[in-house]
Amino acid sequence: MFLDPMAPLPILFGVVLLFGAFIGLTAFRAPKGRRLLPVIRRSLIVVALLAVALRPGVAGLGERVTVATGVDVIIVMDTTGSMVAEDWGGTPDEPAEPRIVGMREDAAAILEEFAGARFSLLTFDAAAVIRVPLTTDATAVQSAIDVIEPEVTSYSSGSSISIANELLLRTLLENQEAHPERQRVVFYLGDGEQTDGSAPASFAESEPLVTGGGVFGYGTEAGGRMEENSGPFRGDDEEARYIQDRTTGEEARSVIDEANLRAVSAELGVDYFHRVAGEALPVTAADVPGQPDTVETQVRTVVELYWIAGLAAFVLLLWEAAGIAMALADLRRPRGSTL
Repeated sequence: MFLDPMAPLPILFGVVLLFGAFIGLTAFRAPKGRRLLPVIRRSLIVVALLAVALRPGVAGLGERVTVATGVDVIIVMDTTGSMVAEDWGGTPDEPAEPRIVGMREDAAAILEEFAGARFSLLTFDAAAVIRVPLTTDATAVQSAIDVIEPEVTSYSSGSSISIANELLLRTLLENQEAHPERQRVVFYLGDGEQTDGSAPASFAESEPLVTGGGVFGYGTEAGGRMEENSGPFRGDDEEARYIQDRTTGEEARSVIDEANLRAVSAELGVDYFHRVAGEALPVTAADVPGQPDTVETQVRTVVELYWIAGLAAFVLLLWEAAGIAMALADLRRPRGSTL
């Protein structure tokens, strides 16, 4: 068993002493026949709350994992409207899912594969945004990935595969200046569609700063239809509507553009991989060159026990509240009353 205090021990024990003094004072002022039980009850409350604050737990060892402690991983995700195109996976019995499902699965696999690294999440649609700055908190990055949605359809004005190039470059340069000893790994996840009428800009300036990663492509040549995203204004019972091709009046279909994705991979100096549902992650932590701090270790699992003391404190506080209510009732009862 071990302790993980919520505050420094001197502060916690100082608070306990203050509560102890308060309990002693109230006991001294109480009638002689009513001192013992409140003192015991309130002392137990203090002990239970102290146990909660000390956060006891039982440690164990989990599976052995590769920890990439000297690596910074930047995930760049496409969140344009085409990422809801329904051509991810699917069987004769099950319909295909939106591409963003596959992107989320791969992003989660990257977090697991590079456990121990620092992670940053960038997304791009009409603009490029840093969703999560570099952090060792993979849980926070996973939470951000879980809630990512494609841009609202009515706000879409075409997509550019390179709109994130300047933001990525700036992120890499700042990282190199602050931590030149760390390896920088970039994963670009998208479908390669360039529909804003401009020619894609180059990621080549970022290439000298990238030591590994990959470009992951999602979608098929047959393509998939895209459900409209009306944002938070759509009701749960509202029927799904699909984006229409204005030139034909039929449902628009988005297809992967692998030529564009291969160009991005060449500019970044990493490999391109067309992703298919059910396939394992094609890049591992061991593939990152010059990585001195990658080690195999065991992840400690923790079973928290403070909730037991918290439950006891809750019951004792209810008991204390009942005692206070009874004392107040006695004060309000008229003198001489036999009730």
